[in-house]
Amino acid sequence: MSTEGAPRPASGDGFEALFRLSPFGIVVSTLEGVMLDANDAVHRIFGFARGEMVGRTSVDLGILSAEARAQSFALLRRDGFVRDLELTVRAHSGEARDVLVSIDRVQLGAVERYITTFVDLTERKRTEARRRSAEAKFSGFLEAAPDAIVITGIDGAIVQINAQTEKLFGHPRDELVGAPIERLIPARLRDAHRRHRAGYLSHPKARAMGSALELFGLRKDGSEFAVEVSLSPLETEDGTLVCSAIRDITARKDAETALRHSLAEKEVLLQEVHHRVKNNLQVIASLINMQRRNLENETARRALEECGMRVLAIAQIHETLYQSKDYGRVPFHDYIRSIAANVFGAGGIVPGNVQLELAITPVSLPVDKAIPCGLIVNELITNAMKHAFPGGRGGTIRVALSAGGGEVRLCVADDGVGLPPGFDRSAPRTLGMQLISTLADQLEATLEVESDGGAAFRLAFAAAG
Repeated sequence: MSTEGAPRPASGDGFEALFRLSPFGIVVSTLEGVMLDANDAVHRIFGFARGEMVGRTSVDLGILSAEARAQSFALLRRDGFVRDLELTVRAHSGEARDVLVSIDRVQLGAVERYITTFVDLTERKRTEARRRSAEAKFSGFLEAAPDAIVITGIDGAIVQINAQTEKLFGHPRDELVGAPIERLIPARLRDAHRRHRAGYLSHPKARAMGSALELFGLRKDGSEFAVEVSLSPLETEDGTLVCSAIRDITARKDAETALRHSLAEKEVLLQEVHHRVKNNLQVIASLINMQRRNLENETARRALEECGMRVLAIAQIHETLYQSKDYGRVPFHDYIRSIAANVFGAGGIVPGNVQLELAITPVSLPVDKAIPCGLIVNELITNAMKHAFPGGRGGTIRVALSAGGGEVRLCVADDGVGLPPGFDRSAPRTLGMQLISTLADQLEATLEVESDGGAAFRLAFAAAG
């Protein structure tokens, strides 16, 4: 004979202890539902004091609706007990709370009573709702991501992917979830990938994977493609997961390759342009020199000679650029050495009579500054050779070049006879000084002239192009 629905005896002392100390709400009521006693946990759940509950039913207090009470009594009549019935109840404050209800019919002394147990599910359900909401948002984020997102466990098994992963690799979702991540990697790279994965898991943090490596993905059809991968650890209740954001960079790699080829072609072309310009300027200088030889007037001969030297100074810029790897900037320190050597070689100076002293540091200038600055150096050295040491007098021409604080400083000085009386830089009388003033203005340079035991020309201008 079954005793499932029969009243259960409850011992006095044991029941009392359970009643008072239980973390669950316990209510003792008559078979008609009138509450006779309630423990402290009931107060915590519903907010009613014990005195407010005794002698009243749950419907009277508004805890249960009539429909909910009818539902529980229907189960009692059918089965003789209620197990884990989930109901929404109303607390004293009016707040709705979710509870799990169990009802047993027990024998307490000579009478039968109902023992109703309430387990408060409210916070658990709220936490679960928040978790589901977060999961939905996370899932929405994954699906909206422009990159393929693959989440794996520490064993490398794929836990979750997004739609972009299916599209990029050609595998449906059910083929990848649970499969090892190496399925998406070319066979020749899988062993290395396992080592990289183990290394990452030893110190997991957000970072780009193998930034110095070429990475490739493997599609379902067996084709490979270049990828860029970013890794982020995800701490979950189930342990650490790894989120991989995978981007197809085939188009970028192709564009980079095309750009490198284009730049290489342009560098060759630009190098050839500088070479041809230098050659053409040298031809012009040669033509000027040929014309000079046919002249009898010394003044005209000297004018053509200086003109040829200026043309050669510009040609030397293009020769320096031709030999440089940076076609936008001139290694000006090397250029000054060449200019000085050319001027000295063309000036007929007897070795040991006038010395050239260079105090130059490495300085690179953009072409639009290098050409006028080079012409200034050419003019100043030429003028010093022509006028500073008359009658075979000996001495030194010193060229200094330095840069710092965003400024380039150039000085051409000599220890010769000095500048002529009445020299006025603001009103130059010679073509050379006119050129120096014009070119200094072009450079937006400050030009200081000193004549104390020789002559010194100091320029300072901004280094930026």
